[in-house]
Amino acid sequence: MTLELESPPPDVRRAPSLHDRMLANFRLARESYVRHHRSRHWDLFPPDYEARLGDESLWPDFRRNGLTRGFGTSRGAPDTPDDTLDSRAAGKLVAAFDGLVGITGFEFVRDYHEARIGRPVALEHRGLLLDRNDLRLVHDTWEIVRHLGLPADAAPTFVEIGGGHGGLVAKLKRRWPRARCIILDLPEVNAVQTHYLSTAFPGARLLLYSEFLAGGAKALSGEFDFAILPGWTADQLRDESADLVMNTRSMQEMNRETIGFYFDRIHRFLRPGGLFYCVNRYTKSTVGEPIRIKDFPFDDRWHIQVSRPSFDQPWIHELIAVRSTMPVVPAPASTLAALPPYRLADVGTGLATAIRRLFAIIFGDHPNINPGIPGTLRNARVALERGLVAWVRGRPGLRAGLKKLLRR
Repeated sequence: MTLELESPPPDVRRAPSLHDRMLANFRLARESYVRHHRSRHWDLFPPDYEARLGDESLWPDFRRNGLTRGFGTSRGAPDTPDDTLDSRAAGKLVAAFDGLVGITGFEFVRDYHEARIGRPVALEHRGLLLDRNDLRLVHDTWEIVRHLGLPADAAPTFVEIGGGHGGLVAKLKRRWPRARCIILDLPEVNAVQTHYLSTAFPGARLLLYSEFLAGGAKALSGEFDFAILPGWTADQLRDESADLVMNTRSMQEMNRETIGFYFDRIHRFLRPGGLFYCVNRYTKSTVGEPIRIKDFPFDDRWHIQVSRPSFDQPWIHELIAVRSTMPVVPAPASTLAALPPYRLADVGTGLATAIRRLFAIIFGDHPNINPGIPGTLRNARVALERGLVAWVRGRPGLRAGLKKLLRR
């Protein structure tokens, strides 16, 4: 009797889940980390951060359990296991909501708010679930929609540098479903963005770092909804390929070298007429050196369309700049120089300007613009002479008598 052995089961391999892809891409990007992209400010990820990313039980509450500490929750904030907001925090949140509704209208906030994915600590108010960070992103969306002026069926390309958990590009994708959204960030933050955006848009086409490395620059010319990539891949974006570049509240946390890196690339890949939406602190020093928005290296081909304090954070400035093909007058540097914080050099510059203006008022520098005291007297004499001549011409008898007198 022959004993027949069962055939071994076929080698059935489980297709990698999105969570597996996210972890694999995090490890891949970490291996090629460009060190200057991670400033001292971002030395806050715990040693076990990879293990935490791999723990799927943490993801339902990822916006309150420390996974987004520093880019979705406050830097150093403790874990928040419950939904409690004290009365002071709740009052500030309602005030921020009321202020935002006064700008955008209730319907816009209703249509674009999102405080469920990752369960951030939120407040239920007027039938909405509100999160303070999300309200700021709603405001940013409002400004971009107004100034970009594209129809809802357009297919623009957006580039966000430092995208947080992914909330802003998610709102823009809802406005423009055909948009191609490229996010450039730290590998740790890319991992969270992958989870958030795939949850917000099930079935979205994601271009992750491994696919980028396989396809190179051509991968960015393909079809995708979200390309979620480390910041150093900005070199591969095609010239004049982006309609909008955004950075909100994160260049203030980069080294000057990294800021210069990004501006060099923005100047190249943002198309003429494209917008740069830049919202950052007047000054911040958590990287070990003062980073000031007034020092950002804008070249001379920018028209500054909006320059004002942020709607609910007066220590943060909001800039909307339009890319030009030609140098712009006045240059962006002059607009930025007027921003705080002020330095002794600014006092000297301001004093020199005041003296020049006083000199022009007294002595004049142009007969039609600033005539000064001598020019004003000369213009008054000329006006008097012309008035007298016109008065005489209007009286024929007087004019005839003057002519007889002049003939004698």
